[in-house]
Amino acid sequence: MFRISGICFLVSLSVATIAAQLHHNWQDSPRIVGGQTEARQPTAETQLLAESLRSQVEAQFGGQPLNPYQLVDFTTQVVAGTNWYFKILVGYNGKPFGLVLVSAFEPLGSGRQPLQLTGVQNMQSS
Repeated sequence: MFRISGICFLVSLSVATIAAQLHHNWQDSPRIVGGQTEARQPTAETQLLAESLRSQVEAQFGGQPLNPYQLVDFTTQVVAGTNWYFKILVGYNGKPFGLVLVSAFEPLGSGRQPLQLTGVQNMQSS
């Protein structure tokens, strides 16, 4: 009897400790349900996602090739899918001229479908 009670006590103590830590982390979290994440540094994967939108972004700039086209940072927002916000340094002929905010949507369960461009905004004019 004592052995089972001791095990139950240890399990209860462990669960309480984990629950307290999760509650503490949740309270300290600045995230709001449906809110945007903080800006994050690009990864190889997010650079590829931004690159997948390049031709559509270039179309917004008269179809001219953008060089550089470099992801600076990004945020996401989980809705009925994921909204992606890419801050991209762009330019012509290797000379940067500014930052643009490229927004795209990834539907839930989209698998390998391409992102859907939802906006391109020149950040200097906002």
